[in-house]
Amino acid sequence: MEDKRGFYIIIGGPTAIGKSSIGIELARQLNGEIVNADSRQIYKDFDIGTGKPSSEELKIVPHHLFSFLDGNQRFSAFEYMEKASEIIKEAAMRKRVPIVVGGTGLYIHSLLYGLFPEGERDEKLREKIIAEGEDIGWEKVYEKLMEIDREYAEKISPNDKIRIIRALEVYYKTGKTLTENFKLTESPLKEFYSIKIFLNERRDRLYEKINRRVELMFENGLIEEVKALIKKGYNEESPAFQSIGYKYALMIIEGKIEKKEALRLMQRDTRHYAKRQIVWFKKEKGFQHFNPSDFKKIMNFVQKEIRWKELSL
Repeated sequence: MEDKRGFYIIIGGPTAIGKSSIGIELARQLNGEIVNADSRQIYKDFDIGTGKPSSEELKIVPHHLFSFLDGNQRFSAFEYMEKASEIIKEAAMRKRVPIVVGGTGLYIHSLLYGLFPEGERDEKLREKIIAEGEDIGWEKVYEKLMEIDREYAEKISPNDKIRIIRALEVYYKTGKTLTENFKLTESPLKEFYSIKIFLNERRDRLYEKINRRVELMFENGLIEEVKALIKKGYNEESPAFQSIGYKYALMIIEGKIEKKEALRLMQRDTRHYAKRQIVWFKKEKGFQHFNPSDFKKIMNFVQKEIRWKELSL
């Protein structure tokens, strides 16, 4: 049996389920620190449309990997894995409990199982894939990825051009799909135990939360935020603008759609995104499922797991 040096907690689940509040309360009671696992909350200035924890919440316990990257910069899952695993190790050395919180399945998968090194980007190949997308439409390119690597394609959005391009680039360069490459990797935290929690609830209740969250984004100034971001020089091709929360706000500003219709479409797309997140986490092994309202059950489970794992160290 491999020697284990510590443990970390993972809290995953669909958007709007309440991951942040559960993570913060666990961190508060367990002397913990939050490590972000949301691929859009890493960007500074992009706050309302990514559903970041409030400034007050961020002050309750230490938070890592929030708002540290410029919105024009690309940040791969491999880079995330390297940064997040280092933070987790450092927190454990300080006798703090690392708590990974987020809904980006690939980020969490990278910590549990590792990713292969990406190597040099092939700009000519990427340009060819982009040109094809602009020529035949990204829906057709996504369908091509479905034929090549259905398992990975089902885990990402058909609108996620960045990951579609990367998946095809890897396949054309290596002759292996991303799914095949993932199977040849190992966790950067293999010396740590993981306590895995998946939050979910009745679908109608989750959809109510999603619909209300989208409404609050507009009420809290999403349109004004996007206008400010445009003034700062960001455009719709910026990686940070790829999240659902900004797509329709941009269309409103450009006069392409009315606010009422934008709200409806944004709620619809966010519900679809939540479905994909649920599918992803259900395929991951070892996650214990909880309703977010059952904090006492979650806490009891975590305490039992910690006691068992401490006896095993």
